[in-house]
Amino acid sequence: MPVFALKNWFSTLTILLTFVFSLQGQTEAVAELDSVVETGDPFVLQLHLPDVLGVVPEAVDFSPWDSIFPAENILSQTAWQRTAKGYNKEVTLIIFDADTAVQLPPLPIQLKGGGQAHTNPLEITILPTPSPDDLRDMSDIKDIRREPFSWRAFLYAYRQWFLLALGLLVLFAILYRLYKQKYRSEAALSRTVQLPPHEYALRRFDALDRRQLWQKKDLKGYYAELTHIVREYLEKRYQIPALESVSGEILRELHQTDFPATLVPDLQKLLSEADLAKFAQSAPPDFYHAEAMQNARRMIAETIEKQVVEPNPAP
Repeated sequence: MPVFALKNWFSTLTILLTFVFSLQGQTEAVAELDSVVETGDPFVLQLHLPDVLGVVPEAVDFSPWDSIFPAENILSQTAWQRTAKGYNKEVTLIIFDADTAVQLPPLPIQLKGGGQAHTNPLEITILPTPSPDDLRDMSDIKDIRREPFSWRAFLYAYRQWFLLALGLLVLFAILYRLYKQKYRSEAALSRTVQLPPHEYALRRFDALDRRQLWQKKDLKGYYAELTHIVREYLEKRYQIPALESVSGEILRELHQTDFPATLVPDLQKLLSEADLAKFAQSAPPDFYHAEAMQNARRMIAETIEKQVVEPNPAP
């Protein structure tokens, strides 16, 4: 082979290798999601990395989205799936704060062997979940032509439903009576003896422990009852509307009181995990269920109101 041709062949190979390696260092990924989502409604982020020679994706760095989607808002993510056109990955997200428009910066994707790929930036609009009671957009109901009412025909046509309703009413009465018998002592004690807020809360914690809800996988019921006890205690102890406030409002109200600042992180975590368990069907870690009860008991033990004893007047 002539020396001139060999030099040309070597130069072409060098340029080709340089181009391939530059592609590996500058690979761009594609991110796609719905442009409009609702609060509390999970949605899917789709990631695609084109098939470039030698490029294999590994971890996705979500830190650029921390202010909008913290770690607890990333519900799940699949492994990278190899396809004929590259690699695909799906990430399930959720958000609870409505906003008209949110700009999401590119996400870095670590590549096997070094280097990064970056997704395109995204823009989404987050709408509040519509209320089922909002009837403003419904059309007017047109009246219908009615036949003369007949009790005999009505009872005959719906006799099976009447029997079913009667049976359910009897069953409800039996269950209600059992419920009243089970909790009558605690209810009567709270009405007549007027227990201090901390004693009443601790007794309700004991009753909740005996029911073993989280051990029976009833996490929604467990966290609903646990946070209700905590909210009721905070309302009585610090005179704030905790029962009718959302978690963020409770923390702001407590900031105006003498509630210890050292207890705020544990209380904030308890309320946040409980909200996820109750509304988003996202279960806290298994180890946290018992820890949540321990933190709630410790919060009450450290905030018991000191009783002022008046000195006896001198004779």
